[in-house]
Amino acid sequence: MKKFVFALMAAALLAASGAAFAAYPEGPITVVVPYGAGGAMDITARLFAKYAEKICGQPVVVTNVPGGSGSVGAMDVLKSRNDGYKVLIFDPGPGFVTTKTNKVPFNTVKDFMMAGRQTSDVRVIAVRAGDERYANAEQFFAYVKANPGKVNVATPGARTDGSISLTLLNRVGGFEMVNLPCSGANEAKSNLLGGHVDAAGLSISDCLPLIADKKIVVIGICDAQRNAMMPDVPTFRELGVDVVWKTSRGYGFKKGTDPEIVAYFDELIKKVSENPDYAAELKNIGCPVDYLGREEYTKYVEQNLATIAEILNK
Repeated sequence: MKKFVFALMAAALLAASGAAFAAYPEGPITVVVPYGAGGAMDITARLFAKYAEKICGQPVVVTNVPGGSGSVGAMDVLKSRNDGYKVLIFDPGPGFVTTKTNKVPFNTVKDFMMAGRQTSDVRVIAVRAGDERYANAEQFFAYVKANPGKVNVATPGARTDGSISLTLLNRVGGFEMVNLPCSGANEAKSNLLGGHVDAAGLSISDCLPLIADKKIVVIGICDAQRNAMMPDVPTFRELGVDVVWKTSRGYGFKKGTDPEIVAYFDELIKKVSENPDYAAELKNIGCPVDYLGREEYTKYVEQNLATIAEILNK
């Protein structure tokens, strides 16, 4: 029945959009992941492709084009035809905005048309399990305030969402935690487990395996509400530090793509998001369904990048 309803919706779109759009998609759609294989974004893209091609009736092929904190993959899409057959999955983070220390060879907002968001990975602060200095967020923040400039927090890198979330926590909470950028989440986790830092700014998907092994404890999450995967962990907003920050994963087409194609892909993301089997698989890797339509997602990207530019240009 669901497939039939979607077919009717697609038919209505085709009738309204003319012959040029009526043929889409005629062949494989390529999803460009601007990072290496095996990471959270690569896994979520492949999961989306698995379910999307059952709906659109064409192969959805995922290819990895890493480099330049995401800019190499983005340029790969921008150098392609704007015919709707190559789309970028990306996180509108520090690697997608020009700052005084880093020039990105494109303007994310102006050069891409957002199609919608698939999922997001909430930022958290994690500590070693059994650390006697703090068992919860209240104790951790009390320790931070009592030791200004002495609490070291490992993050996946200087130009990452982990660093941005830590900066916001310091700013809003009046803290002086020290950011120790690493070369990725794995190094940040290694430094935390090895006792080289006091805490780590990670994402939920980074933490789930270590939580299961009882090696780390997440003391707070940067979200507006508690997360279903760790319902006992408070949000920082609950604790009086109003910071909401996620690593968001959505899709964008090259500017000039037929708006009806972008609308079709938005509907495709929505339909995939409504599949309970897909939702269950996504949850297993620590990323819930967090769909946003193209208009809302465009606003979200603009706001995110503006905040990042303001922080990194200080």
